[in-house]
Amino acid sequence: MGWHAIYAERNRELFARDNLLARGIEAFCPFEVVTRRIKARGQNLYRVETRNEPLFTNYLFAETEDYATVRETRGVIEVVKSGGVPLRMPARVIERLRAIAGPDGCFVKRDTTKPSFHFKAFVGDFVEFTKDSPLHGLIGRVASVGKLDATGEITAWVNMFGGERQVDVSYKLVGPIVDPSIAASVAA
Repeated sequence: MGWHAIYAERNRELFARDNLLARGIEAFCPFEVVTRRIKARGQNLYRVETRNEPLFTNYLFAETEDYATVRETRGVIEVVKSGGVPLRMPARVIERLRAIAGPDGCFVKRDTTKPSFHFKAFVGDFVEFTKDSPLHGLIGRVASVGKLDATGEITAWVNMFGGERQVDVSYKLVGPIVDPSIAASVAA
């Protein structure tokens, strides 16, 4: 048996993980606990909300070869495929993610209600992920810095799961700007 990437319904990744576990399939969905201010619609009032948010939006991991059961599980859309074949995740990647995460899969607790940070990259810049990041060793291309004022996150394009995927990450997990020619050679 091996680990596979699973594509889940948005905002239901942890629900899908729990349903896979209930069916006896080993599943792992790394997440972070995020506290943020939410503005009430049409008012100048805010409420504070704390939620478990998956580290990889729409993705989790399962150790199985029973693809039919995975696809039939509530919250799951499909087993991620590359070239029509289920994409097998390297065991070392899952081991690293599990080693960084706590026993429940929680990576970090972030309180974004009082952000204070400095970020030097701009949209289109190539950046490295820091050694504290589960994406360490990958290069990302900044897609958005618009979330910085509210949440302390950036959105970046990262080549993973058999294609280029957009991920939201804390600005603290993004390292220095990388020369585009170096980024192209790493992505190739």
